[in-house]
Amino acid sequence: MPLLVQPGDTVVMEEPVHPDMSRAMELAGAKILTVPVDQDGMRVDLLEKLILHKHPRFIFVNSSFHDPTGHILSLERRKKIIEISNIFRAKIVDVGKSSLTIEATGAEGKIDALLGLLEHYGVIELVRSGAVAVTRGPKALSEKVIGSEIKGR
Repeated sequence: MPLLVQPGDTVVMEEPVHPDMSRAMELAGAKILTVPVDQDGMRVDLLEKLILHKHPRFIFVNSSFHDPTGHILSLERRKKIIEISNIFRAKIVDVGKSSLTIEATGAEGKIDALLGLLEHYGVIELVRSGAVAVTRGPKALSEKVIGSEIKGR
């Protein structure tokens, strides 16, 4: 996790927290803040209040099947988390049973290093956007994803 979280960074996680993810954040030196989960997922009303006073680097959610509760994040709350993320510039990491979605920004070398770390885990898709895609052109995806190609604009 050192590319995502630096010692002293604040991260927001769902409560109850998955012990493996919590341990990874602790080992990276992150300060963990938690937001309770109910039948519709993370309580966005509490997330918004928390984020007003703390400025986390990441919001960790499990939108598709929260472990251990089994709750699924409702569409309304997904939209609200994205809105909160955009307003307060906190990145979202969505950890699913069979997927991991990370929004990462930084120099091309930093993103390549992150991809290198994730390849061991069977990463099959990487989408580059923004400045990286602009500087790399239409091969931004096809260079990293086997069998993909971007044609035209």
